[in-house]
Amino acid sequence: SNLKHTLGKVQEFESRGNFKRAFLMGMGGSSMCPKFLNTAFPNGEEGLNDFPVDIMNHMDPATISAKANEIKDENTALVFISKSGGTFEVMHVIQAVLNLLTEKHNGNILEAQKELLKRAAFITEPNEYDVHTMEGKSSDTNEGTMNKLIDELNAIAKEQGWNETAFVVDHPARVGGRYSIFSSVGTFIA
Repeated sequence: SNLKHTLGKVQEFESRGNFKRAFLMGMGGSSMCPKFLNTAFPNGEEGLNDFPVDIMNHMDPATISAKANEIKDENTALVFISKSGGTFEVMHVIQAVLNLLTEKHNGNILEAQKELLKRAAFITEPNEYDVHTMEGKSSDTNEGTMNKLIDELNAIAKEQGWNETAFVVDHPARVGGRYSIFSSVGTFIA
């Protein structure tokens, strides 16, 4: 049922834009699982993976700069994966992408945030789950996390009257990186 749910989310996300390629950022299993599936079923083979996927599992500024034109292209889907919601490297790359989009919009941060909302999918555990204690999260543990960023972007969207809101795909709690290949982490981009 998780696979059916993820496939439904993929179709819903595809309707948000005319995506021709994807840029995915995740660490460990969050990037290795999609990378494995992308390698096992290469671009165009038997109708699978009908668009290229750049998978980034580090925060090297040179790589981000080299991909700047593709990242700025409105036909590039942006997929950020942090199962815990607090992966520093992923949060850093989200900020770098937001900086590139701000540059694209001549310094207009609101337009950059609006474009990020339209083109990005955030895959993370639900806000109320703490991977370390296996219990619910309190609001003060959210500082600096993907869920806090999502909440902030949605608040801006509501304040501005935008139709766009953050596109979130829940990652099932208690499924670790190397075991996530058949969860939303591995299958969303495949």
